[in-house]
Amino acid sequence: MWIAPSHVLLSPLWEDIMTADLLCMQKQKEPENQVLKSIMGTFQSVLDTKKATFRIVIQHPIETESGQLIATARSQREIERDWKQITEHLLPELKTLDDPREKFHFGVTKVSSWLASKGVSGDSQKVQVQTSFLNQFQVPETENVISYYACAYQRVNQGWMYISQNYVCFYAFLLGKETKIILQHKDIEELERDGVLRDGIRIGTKGGRNFLFTNLFHREETFDLLQQLCADAVDRIIKSSSTEPPPGMPSTGTASTLFSEDDGSESSRRSIDRTMSPSETVKTRRKNQYYHRYYRIPETEVVYAEASVLVSSGENITNIPGDCAITTNYMTFVSESRQSTLVIPLASIKRVEKLKGSSALGLTLVTLHGTPLSFQFIVRRSIFDQLCKMLVQNLRAQMHHFKLVKAEANLLPSEELMATKKIMPNSRVMGTTHGYPSPLAPAEEKLKVKTWLKYFEERGRCFTTFKTPAFYRMVRGGLPNILRGELWECCCGSVYLRLENLGYYEELHAKNKDVKSFATDEIEKDLQRSLPEYKGYQEQAGIEKLRRVLYAYSFRDPDLGYGQAMNIVVSALLIFMSEEQAFWVLVVLCERMLSGYYSTTMIGAQVDLKVFEHLINEMLPSIGHLFSAGTLELSIHCLPWFLSLFINSMPTSCSYRIMDCFLLQGPRLLFQLGLAILKVNANELRDAGDDATAMDIFRRYFAQLDQALPTDAISPQSQQKPTKQPAPTNLDKLFYIAFREYSSITDEMVADLRKQYQLKVIRGIESYARRSAIRELNNTAGFEQYELEALYDRFATALFYSEAKANQKLDYVGFQKLLAELAPSWGRLEVEEEKETTTENDKAMQQEAGRRLLEAIFTVVMDTDGDGHMDFQDFVNGLGRMFEGNFLNRIDLFFDLHDTEKKGYLGRNDLITFTESLLFMVRNMPDNEYTKYLGAISQVLQASPRFCLSPEEKPGEEEISKSNTGDAKPVKSVAGDAEFKFMRGGLRACVLTDATLEKFFDSVFVGTFQILKVDENSANASVSEIAGSWGRATLKGVFRGGKSMFKAMSSSSFGKSSGDSIQTQDNQTDGIPEEPASAVEEVKPVDTAKLAEALSQRPTGQSGLLDTSGADIQDDSTSEPLPEGTPGASAEAESGGKDYMDMLDEVDRFLDQFPEAGGSDGVKSPGSDNAKSPLLK
Repeated sequence: MWIAPSHVLLSPLWEDIMTADLLCMQKQKEPENQVLKSIMGTFQSVLDTKKATFRIVIQHPIETESGQLIATARSQREIERDWKQITEHLLPELKTLDDPREKFHFGVTKVSSWLASKGVSGDSQKVQVQTSFLNQFQVPETENVISYYACAYQRVNQGWMYISQNYVCFYAFLLGKETKIILQHKDIEELERDGVLRDGIRIGTKGGRNFLFTNLFHREETFDLLQQLCADAVDRIIKSSSTEPPPGMPSTGTASTLFSEDDGSESSRRSIDRTMSPSETVKTRRKNQYYHRYYRIPETEVVYAEASVLVSSGENITNIPGDCAITTNYMTFVSESRQSTLVIPLASIKRVEKLKGSSALGLTLVTLHGTPLSFQFIVRRSIFDQLCKMLVQNLRAQMHHFKLVKAEANLLPSEELMATKKIMPNSRVMGTTHGYPSPLAPAEEKLKVKTWLKYFEERGRCFTTFKTPAFYRMVRGGLPNILRGELWECCCGSVYLRLENLGYYEELHAKNKDVKSFATDEIEKDLQRSLPEYKGYQEQAGIEKLRRVLYAYSFRDPDLGYGQAMNIVVSALLIFMSEEQAFWVLVVLCERMLSGYYSTTMIGAQVDLKVFEHLINEMLPSIGHLFSAGTLELSIHCLPWFLSLFINSMPTSCSYRIMDCFLLQGPRLLFQLGLAILKVNANELRDAGDDATAMDIFRRYFAQLDQALPTDAISPQSQQKPTKQPAPTNLDKLFYIAFREYSSITDEMVADLRKQYQLKVIRGIESYARRSAIRELNNTAGFEQYELEALYDRFATALFYSEAKANQKLDYVGFQKLLAELAPSWGRLEVEEEKETTTENDKAMQQEAGRRLLEAIFTVVMDTDGDGHMDFQDFVNGLGRMFEGNFLNRIDLFFDLHDTEKKGYLGRNDLITFTESLLFMVRNMPDNEYTKYLGAISQVLQASPRFCLSPEEKPGEEEISKSNTGDAKPVKSVAGDAEFKFMRGGLRACVLTDATLEKFFDSVFVGTFQILKVDENSANASVSEIAGSWGRATLKGVFRGGKSMFKAMSSSSFGKSSGDSIQTQDNQTDGIPEEPASAVEEVKPVDTAKLAEALSQRPTGQSGLLDTSGADIQDDSTSEPLPEGTPGASAEAESGGKDYMDMLDEVDRFLDQFPEAGGSDGVKSPGSDNAKSPLLK
């Protein structure tokens, strides 16, 4: 890894590997003294000075003890790659120079310029942190450290926390004890501030694990960063757990990609800007999110400048102190009391002037309606000049939108009312042509319209309205029907999205014309059930409007498509606004206010139910006890309220007033109203014994909400005041209780509680998805339930990180990552251990061989339908094919993998590819094991001519002739033979001539898989856990295939992961006694003609090593007992109704029927004179 040249000392702790001129490649020495090594490791961990193992230095020609560090690496392979590059491009130029000092400065300058031209990060500190991170933790190479912090784990182990895109890791080394913790953001369930000194963060993961990190000097920054990354992970989990296929995905063909890259949705704006420093990223994003939420402006907006100001507008608004901000397309203001707000789209500003006077630091803005706004800035002149310059630049970028914005404003009812004092019927709004449900009395409607028109005249209108306390009070009192649609989109902020995306709605329909999907089918079913009592929906024109809005959103967000109760909400919106206005209000509801409410899992509604339950227990404990005790079910009563925004539960006039307040105040209103409803009906609910009685209580209460309060319920002062307003209703009383008693519920509280419970709800959804996926499997391929759960977790994790998933399926890249985790010893294409005899050319050939093997496994085994993807069923079937059966089945599997053209035989190139695949799979084994396999594979190539067919022979004929000396001779020379045909039986016979390869297909191959994932964060993983993780099929093979599996297991190390090689008798495994020399397998020359004939047919009988179909294929290998406590052994025995020893005795009795197969007594070693082939009788 290249870094910007930096000064470094050439200490004795480094040894030279290669030198060339002033260039020097070095390796760090390890202290021989273990105590010294432990102390040095502790200091490196605490001070974060642990460096890469290899480096390249340009040595100073005069100060020979120093130089310039230009590259570091974790492995010799990486540093050799950098060394090769620098010797090819830099060394020839250095040799042309004579002056050593000139060489030194030229080399440093050359490296610096090369880094700048390639855009490679040269920050040595970042490189060092990234190197330490990748060196200490087994995470993908693509992970980049976003930030890192010094902290302590459990208050004792002082070390460093590393935070990357998908992981939070901790490393500490204290006096010889190493502590590593690797957590994935997607697995975090709880995240909370902790610590007596307010310096800690507690992280809870699924499975009930808790991790406490203290001594964090930047706790708030760390917490915010983790919280944002967890939110990103939750969003990805929600998307990856969507239905298959997504509801909005077209039934045929591919989905439209219109606006798919940048659609203005909230989810498309949540990724962290990693070009900024971590602290800048956290602060900037938090500030932007605050503005998005508070002012309801689009998620694309970035805050550029903030300043304190005094705002005046007309006679009623004078010198209101507050804070002003300039964003990409808007100018915002909020008063110090937080009671008045203003949002001005820059495209709606008609004129800008500076206030007169040399000392005045102010601006006067005139909006398109002619409303003057004065801003007097309380800042230094230099800052004021910068603000003016920034504002002018942004205004110029919006000038071409002014006419479009003005044209849209002229279509709003307020403009027509201000001009003509009356409204004409408009086909765009159903209420003006078909009437409004529960219309107000004419006098009341006229009074409200008059009040709002006066407010518009004084404080602006449309999307430039100055929202003062009077604005909020008038909204709570109920909006006039004629202005309701305009004010709805003004309150929720959808008007800003609509103005920025003019034409988007119609283009959606044009691009998706005649598209049908599951979502559109569901929409058609619900169209006739959407407010059927309203006469506008009793006509085809009204139904068509509703259809178009719902269709458009399913096109915009195929993952969500259409959800329950969306039709109810949209049908209510269309009565008061046009299709396009209703569409953008629906966008705000689904993507911001009620995110996740209408998804297939309804995760948003589930989270809010948890939040509501929390608030009930905290503020109404007596009612909360009814729900927690199971007397009443919360979801039965409250879920319909939240999903339909009370439209289906309350009288029409009341539900629209609740919509007025909800679109202004946001989701907190749902909780405030819900608590008020429970409080008003608390006495009756305590007496209710079941949900049916409670539902009847709520039904009666909602039916009387629009009724006027009794006279004795109104205060005497209110009765004495003459007013034209109607008498207060039960709904007004409900609002009073909600806003007065539960005003402590704020937007920030709701946001924090949602984050707290969202992670827990996600785990429940994941668990349900796992059970459903396993239940829907047509074939479990012999896997047990716990194994299927482990496989699903691995598949779901790969799906989570995959960038090219489709319909809950993985492509080849996703499969490659999944296999790397499932079979780490060979599933990764990288060479993990360097062989002394391995050259760069050999490494490249291994990479190519691995790529071909993985592609063949994916194509032949996993992607059986040829669509380029695999689902969970394909994954289980494919893995089952690799696990099940005996070693002959696995040899056949490899035959199929390398029979690329499906011609029924292997050609010369196919056989060579087969041997290259084997070498690739064993490349990471220790040198002694690797050498054995290298020799065995070489023998296969040498022996292959004896087992191939001549051109005139047919499968099934005798293939091999044997001389009197026992040596096999080829029928025809293979050299130059264009008709080299290696049949399935020939491959079996050729492999079985070598004990090493026979053992590989017998047990080693299956043992390389890790189905059960051992917890990396467990300090002392039990031997049984590790043993169970490396090969469940090995254990099953014991009872299916006789005793040869026992031998494989007795010669393996149960204390190692599947990535470790399986030790043979030549290299005794720790803790397992060495077998006698007679037990070492050694195959003598066999009758290959009979062998090929015996193997020409695929075994159809028992799936173990004993082929009952032929009754001649036996096994003469000896065995040793399975290590006591191995998981799976007792379970297998119990499943047959017998204990472990009874099962072994049964196997022995069965084998005793075949003395040649190797009974426990008097067995001849395969290496002795009288030994027979294990497959010939």
